[in-house]
Amino acid sequence: MKRVLMLLSNPRPGGMTQIVAEALLAGLNEGGFHADCVNLCKSDIKPCLGCYSCIPNSRCVHKDDMREILRIFTLADAVICVSPVYFYSVSSRMREFFERCFPLVGGERFMRCGKADTQVSPKPQKSLFAVSVAAGIDAALCANIEQMYEAVSKSLGLNFAGSVLRMESMYLKYPTLNPQKIGAIKDALAKAAKELAAYGRVYGSTKEAISARISKDDAEFEHHARLFWQKMRK
Repeated sequence: MKRVLMLLSNPRPGGMTQIVAEALLAGLNEGGFHADCVNLCKSDIKPCLGCYSCIPNSRCVHKDDMREILRIFTLADAVICVSPVYFYSVSSRMREFFERCFPLVGGERFMRCGKADTQVSPKPQKSLFAVSVAAGIDAALCANIEQMYEAVSKSLGLNFAGSVLRMESMYLKYPTLNPQKIGAIKDALAKAAKELAAYGRVYGSTKEAISARISKDDAEFEHHARLFWQKMRK
């Protein structure tokens, strides 16, 4: 049975990121795959010290939850990262997790200055797919997220299965505003999880369905956004 690790980094329970994660998990359950879901915000993960103590023995000096999470990580056939977008990037907890993956990497991988490897590396067997959940509609502001995930995948020897930006996230919290489109997005998320687990990739049409626009135009989005933030301030 294929095993998938979901890394969730939303500190606020019951939010839009949680809705996305639940749709992905539903797909894994429907497909009969084994799913391990780790909420990084509920885990004891201390910051990387940059001490390089992990280089000789691939073991961090911190004795926290990362040891068990990395054990599950190494066993997984695929990894799904789900994070809210905070100031145009992933949440700090997701970044902190990747920084603590240094024992799996070895410092020399960061010293190649973009030069090609002299040896042919085997084809990666583990795939990584990411979904970022954003409130706004300006995808250009979040362009660095996919670049980050791709670089991390390369450093960890993973097959990068792509990164999707799910904008207009407030609609996920209030599905009655457009139930048909939101239902289609949830179905696409479930499909993406099954594709990743079964084939190690997510098809382009599935990614497009996940990121499909919900509002009919900017004016409608701005109207609903004002109502959403007014309610959040109360």
